[in-house]
Amino acid sequence: MIRLRWYYSSPAGRIRIDALVLKVPILVAVMRKIAVARFSRTLGRLITSGVPVLEAIDIAARTSGNAVTEKATRQVRKAIEEGRTVVNPLEETGVFPNMVVQMIGVGKQT
Repeated sequence: MIRLRWYYSSPAGRIRIDALVLKVPILVAVMRKIAVARFSRTLGRLITSGVPVLEAIDIAARTSGNAVTEKATRQVRKAIEEGRTVVNPLEETGVFPNMVVQMIGVGKQT
């Protein structure tokens, strides 16, 4: 148990264990929804508060509670910095459900 905690505290261990948790059939839906809900809620509040989008995405990534979601979000941030829209990079990660991607896309358009 102590070794597992030590391994999880390392960046590589956290990514591997979080990726494994997202593949366990019973936990997939729950853990993904929790991570995406945390990300979405935080991002929405930050943008509403006037925080710049790139900074808000960075902060929301850290609050997701899952290393895989955080890594995917950082890829999205990088793509936005390169001039791409938000929707395509979110879809490409495969982490965010279609409904979340579509809602963010609609929010961006309005």
